[in-house]
Amino acid sequence: MDTAGNAYVTGSTDATSNFPIKNAAQPAPGGGHYQFTDAFVTAYNPTASDYLFSTYLGGSNYDYATSIAVFTDSGGRSSVHVSGDTISLNFPTKYPVQASLNIGHYDSFVAKIDVATGALVFSTYLGGTGLDQAKGIATDRRGNTYVAGSTQSTNFPTRNPYQANSGGGAQDAFVAKIGNPPGIAGPLLMPLLLND
Repeated sequence: MDTAGNAYVTGSTDATSNFPIKNAAQPAPGGGHYQFTDAFVTAYNPTASDYLFSTYLGGSNYDYATSIAVFTDSGGRSSVHVSGDTISLNFPTKYPVQASLNIGHYDSFVAKIDVATGALVFSTYLGGTGLDQAKGIATDRRGNTYVAGSTQSTNFPTRNPYQANSGGGAQDAFVAKIGNPPGIAGPLLMPLLLND
C-alpha cells in the first residue's frame, strides 16, 4: 500500500483473454502454451472500486512474480517494484543491467512500473546459468531497488561484491542493488552458504 492508500498485488496468471487490463505496460500475454504463466501487477484505488493499472509481465515461457514493494518520492509520485523468476527468452526488458536470459534454468527478474502511467520504468534479468530465485524486494528512501534470493549459479553477475565467488555448497544467497535511475549501481552479490 502507498501513502495515498492505493493497494498493489502481484503474482502469476495463465489467463489469456479475460484478465483485467488497464493502462498496461504489457496489455497481452507473452504467448506460448496455455499452461505457461505470465507474471502480473495490479494496482487498486483506495476503495478497490477501480484499477490504477493492471498489466501482464512476461514472455513466452514460465514467468512468476514473487515479491512487491512500493516507493513514493518526495513529490508524491509512486512506483511499484516487482521481482520474480522467468525462463522466457523474450521477457520484456527496459534499461536492463542484464539484457538476456542466462540459459540453463530460471533467472530472477526485477522490474519497476510507474503508478501514474502504468509504464515500465526498467526491467532486467538477474542470474547465471544455474537456478536463480528472487525471494524478496525492497526500496530505500532514494528509490534504489534491493532484491534478495538464492542462486545455484557459479557465474551469478557481480559488481563490487562482498563475496565474489560461490561458497561451494548447493546454493548461495544473493543481495543485489539496482540504482535509481537503473544502471548507476549495478547488481552486487553477497552469497551466504545455505546448505552443503
